[in-house]
Amino acid sequence: DLQKNPLYIEETNKQTQQVVDDTNRAFANFDTLLSIQQEVYTLVIDVRFVRTVGQTEHESLGQLIKQVLKDRADLQNAIFQLIPDWLHVHTKLEHDYQNGLKLSCVLILRSYSIDQEDVIIARLQTLLRDNFSHYDAIDVVNGNEFVRTHGKKHAVGRIGINKPVRVEQFKYWVLSYFFKRDSFAKLIHPEISFKVNEDYVHQNWKQPQIKKQAVASKISPPPKNLAQVLQEYKVSKSIWDLKHLAKRVADRLLVGQIYYKEFCAEQQLPQQYGEWLFQIEVFIETLLHNQQPAFNEVRSAHQTYFLNARDMQASATQLGQQYLSLVKQIACDFYFFEQIDRLIQNHGLRTWWFGHEDNLSLRMVFQQIFTDLIFDQPVDSAVLGLMNRNLQNVRNYFLEKQRSEVNKRELLEKHYAQGVRRHTDTREYLNSVLEQNCWAYRITVNASSTKGGLKQSELSKLFTEFMRLAKRAKPCYWLRGYVGIWQETNWPIVSEFTLDVVLFFNDRCQARLQNLVYDLDQRWNAFLDTKAAQTLKLQDTENIKYHGAIKPKILMCSVDGLNTADKALNTYHVCLEVHDRKMKKIVIEHVIPYFAYRDVFHAPFSQTVPKAFIKGVILKK
Repeated sequence: DLQKNPLYIEETNKQTQQVVDDTNRAFANFDTLLSIQQEVYTLVIDVRFVRTVGQTEHESLGQLIKQVLKDRADLQNAIFQLIPDWLHVHTKLEHDYQNGLKLSCVLILRSYSIDQEDVIIARLQTLLRDNFSHYDAIDVVNGNEFVRTHGKKHAVGRIGINKPVRVEQFKYWVLSYFFKRDSFAKLIHPEISFKVNEDYVHQNWKQPQIKKQAVASKISPPPKNLAQVLQEYKVSKSIWDLKHLAKRVADRLLVGQIYYKEFCAEQQLPQQYGEWLFQIEVFIETLLHNQQPAFNEVRSAHQTYFLNARDMQASATQLGQQYLSLVKQIACDFYFFEQIDRLIQNHGLRTWWFGHEDNLSLRMVFQQIFTDLIFDQPVDSAVLGLMNRNLQNVRNYFLEKQRSEVNKRELLEKHYAQGVRRHTDTREYLNSVLEQNCWAYRITVNASSTKGGLKQSELSKLFTEFMRLAKRAKPCYWLRGYVGIWQETNWPIVSEFTLDVVLFFNDRCQARLQNLVYDLDQRWNAFLDTKAAQTLKLQDTENIKYHGAIKPKILMCSVDGLNTADKALNTYHVCLEVHDRKMKKIVIEHVIPYFAYRDVFHAPFSQTVPKAFIKGVILKK
């Protein structure tokens, strides 16, 4: 009955004629375009918005249609930006069977090649999933492969005016199918009226391509992937200069550089890890304090242009060069971030931005800009824009995190300010200590009892009393001064405190250089055996025995000249002569910062520690 209805017949005939007119118009436009360009490249792409099982249960198809209609212009612009040299584009929004929706695109390009198709499909898939992450799933399908498999092999790809058979195959298998589907599978939405088909014509479509004379001896090499570009990329040391940052920030970064390298050396990790931690901090501060993009635009967005190392170098600002340098180094060591996580979680390291137990999300977001890169794909100009957006997102995330954690940042600033005061005071103190020839020893001091480990306050009392009594006899009789810090080892059941100290003896100790630490260890154990209970003012002392150890330690593992372990002689001392300004400068510039800023770079103590930094002994006149 419906088919006999005159209104229905009229409407059906009208729709059929509209499809015929649209198809004939597309044929005529293609013929005109081909007469001007002589040769074009045709590419069919389907962008599928797949509905997951959970989504179909909780979200109607109408909601998905509304969202896609809202994003359609942005989706198409993203495609146009990524695929250069387009001349004509036909797009259609339609049902994708039971799966969801599909945006079909027929692109007529100025020039392209078959080996670029999979590359651009992969790039487009990554771009759309990143920029339109509110969809459960977006799949980009190479329609050319579908046509070659189920239609005609030469109906897509390169088509020239001198190949009429290919022209007819493209019209029949692609354009006819594209438009005539409208008679069978219209996208229907009851609430919103919209154009199913949209056509786009580039403003320069009439301008023919200027073909250069091919030179057999100069065949263009295939584009290089990101890994190859990075391999040839030259890293300049000047990019890590701190002159572009405020002095307070620069000073803190230099302190961190000392601490990270020494920390890694003590954990028997490559010192290069410490240098990379420093560079990561410089990169973050550059990212936050400079608003310029990491990369400047290269060529036009509508030109196919693959980048080489020289192009990357030229387009990168200081921020971009720092980023590429880190990417290059991290690409050489895929376990780098795992090692950082182990230092933070297992060994208590705190960088300025990545704390011991918190800031896990901050670390993950930061690591993502390095680990999400696709190293085996060619680098085109669109990659630079993608990197700029990713870095901008990370900058915004850091700033937001900084605002949301004001108390934590203020506490960290407070600890750093304490470190600055310690640094200044200790520098003045050691300058006076080193006015005479000295021998420097670094030792660790620990103690425990048969009842278990001691609290930090108890060990502090014992060491203070030991130093008061010991300075009356050798070897502490020769002591000019010392600096030290508390260290804590967190075992599964209990925590153990040790004291890390650098002792400076005058040159009258030379006769006992080899045995000095051994003598200290003997005196320490004798003191614990006879004076510990009295010092701690314990009532029941009969069944408690005390023991401890003073052991030598390398002055600084990461600094040449202070790396003092002579295993053959078991010696760990360093001679600091008055006239040796170079050695004294090394001590002042490396040892003091490492000891003075413990609160900034180490996890908080499990107990209340009144003196995180110890400085002692009044100089003898």
